[in-house]
Amino acid sequence: MSSQSLCKQKVYNLERKFNLIIIGAGAAGLTAGIYALRKGLKTLVISSDLGGQASTTVTVENYPGVIGQTGPQIMHNFLSQMISFGGEILYDKVSNISKNENIFLLNVGKVQYEADAVILAFGKTPKELNATGVDVLSTADLSYALVNPSEYKNLQVAIVGGGNSAVQYAIDLAAEAKNVVIINRFDNLKCEKILESKLDDLEYNVKIINKAEIFTIRKLANKIQLDIQMSDINTVLEVDKIIAAIGHLNQTGWLSELVNIDKIGQINIEPDCSTKTSGLFAAGDVTNIIYKQMVIAAAEGAKAAISAVKYIDAQKGLHTPTIDWGSIKK
Repeated sequence: MSSQSLCKQKVYNLERKFNLIIIGAGAAGLTAGIYALRKGLKTLVISSDLGGQASTTVTVENYPGVIGQTGPQIMHNFLSQMISFGGEILYDKVSNISKNENIFLLNVGKVQYEADAVILAFGKTPKELNATGVDVLSTADLSYALVNPSEYKNLQVAIVGGGNSAVQYAIDLAAEAKNVVIINRFDNLKCEKILESKLDDLEYNVKIINKAEIFTIRKLANKIQLDIQMSDINTVLEVDKIIAAIGHLNQTGWLSELVNIDKIGQINIEPDCSTKTSGLFAAGDVTNIIYKQMVIAAAEGAKAAISAVKYIDAQKGLHTPTIDWGSIKK
């Protein structure tokens, strides 16, 4: 199931006052929703999409207990579980957050929502490909993730990048595409050894060009022409489609008055996922946690939700049990 079809789910008759609002519907945000709802909080998730980076991962092999499911399928399961506890999701973008005494105000378009606590779990944004002529490409020509490998059947595909995502995309495309070229600006691939080992078995239609960068892109009648610089040698490559997997950025500048941000834009959090603003928590890849993995993001989301519950209860003078072995209703 594609991320587009998942996003067709809508929320109707949505109220504007909640105990907790979570921004982001990836592993961190949806897990936070599940935990908050089990603790009895009226919870809303607001996100521009479903699944975040996980929804762009075709092959997921390292999420414990999950075998043979794609990233979009796993994220759909997360969402279904959250909704089963009464959660709501709104596909939109939060433009501003402010705090008035103990109430958070979140602007979404012309509508303002209120919450006792907020969790920031909106992840990272893909870096855009920087090359002369890239602006002539359409979204059909250039994408920043691989969702459906069958869309590339019998096509020539260039993958820009040399990390885990780029290599995994090449592996997933090997059985569909006519051929795949990885354009990597480093001396060697920067992926996990298990992925590199799998790639070695696909030499028949996957080629790696190291120490290379695209400096010019031209749109031809039926092809995309790439001028590639490799050390002191230039070459020309023609492909049908490009996938850029060159890393991600943290778009957190709009929150600088509410949270502390490190030099690369990550939100600094305490061990309980709290930020410098009381009642505002953050979880997952948008934070300064060291490792960026789906299972870790989910765990951080659970922590953030439990911390939000404790914060809200403390505002009411209540004691919060932290053990979550059973469904707890207030």
